[in-house]
Amino acid sequence: MGLKLREAKGWKFFWIPAFYILLCVLFLGTVVLFGNGFQVYGFGEITFKPEDILTNINAAMSATGAPAMSKLPIHPVALLITQIISSFLAGVIINTIPTLGEELGWRGFLFNETKQMGFWKSNLLIGIIWGIWHAPVILQGHNYPDHPVVGVFMMILFCIPLGYIMSYLRIKTNSVLAPALFHAALNAIGGNLMMYTKNVDNLIGGVAGLAGVITGLAILLLIVIFDRKTLKYS
Repeated sequence: MGLKLREAKGWKFFWIPAFYILLCVLFLGTVVLFGNGFQVYGFGEITFKPEDILTNINAAMSATGAPAMSKLPIHPVALLITQIISSFLAGVIINTIPTLGEELGWRGFLFNETKQMGFWKSNLLIGIIWGIWHAPVILQGHNYPDHPVVGVFMMILFCIPLGYIMSYLRIKTNSVLAPALFHAALNAIGGNLMMYTKNVDNLIGGVAGLAGVITGLAILLLIVIFDRKTLKYS
């Protein structure tokens, strides 16, 4: 299942923060390209205007009953960098146990049971199953509150390239803890990245939307270009 720490390639765990930062940067770049640049419907746009960011932050805080903020504590770019770093640390500390529970299923059990199919077919199947697994909460309005039915299919599309990346981390480190840690950090950063967007349709411009799918495919393409030899099971 990939839980034996003595078998893990510990020094290769640096790929986790590297991929995490790459995902954040590429997601923001994707929205800038298709939203700010080409103005494709649904992608919205990236904004660093304090008033836009405050609106998003206060909307999120009001849902929890927290008092509204009157101004940003630091410059928007510095705030984004701080949130990226703090979300990684908080995600790893708080989310790893529940995400490890998931990853033992996907990059643990199913990883072993389907590896004879080869990297590409195996992870296509795992990604589809992983996406379908989210269906009950998606149908209740999670992730895509305005598109609960179509959102199920978008989540499947999102999980497929992400699943390939997770399995790459599993192979690279020889440990299921690597995808669990990456998964934990990803769960923590999604909402924070959206604080820097406006006029977004979550189905298209959200982290788990089409923008996220494009981001995942871009990372996968980089893996294929620079480290294709790892994309196989020994």
